[in-house]
Amino acid sequence: MALYRRAAVYPPLMEGFLEGDLHSLSLQEIARLAHKLASIQAQYKAEKQLHQLREMSCTERASSDIHIIRKAAEEGRVAKLILAEDAKFEAAPEGLESDSQEALLNAVAVLSIRHGAEVFTLPADVLSPLAPLAAMFRY
Repeated sequence: MALYRRAAVYPPLMEGFLEGDLHSLSLQEIARLAHKLASIQAQYKAEKQLHQLREMSCTERASSDIHIIRKAAEEGRVAKLILAEDAKFEAAPEGLESDSQEALLNAVAVLSIRHGAEVFTLPADVLSPLAPLAAMFRY
């Protein structure tokens, strides 16, 4: 890990350490441990962003309305997007057929990423049963 941090162009890529003697493990075992550590860190960061989003929920800088978020994503205004894993709407939003829900969620994610937004995923029960996504806007 120390060698990586000295050589890496982006040192904060992996925080923390892999436990144990890595010399005695196969590459697949090391990859599994690294994936587990990265998943834990990603979920922690996503939950932190969700907490910040909930603090902003009564402002115009945050929303869980798919139509508002889509428009903001097209304009490049989404700063942070949080999606529920296996995101689905409980009831299709007005004017949106259930077949196109996944395509719309994917489009919002792609547009957000294209404009430099951070995108996080969380288990659906952590986010909200009413909306499978939420966003914080730049302006």
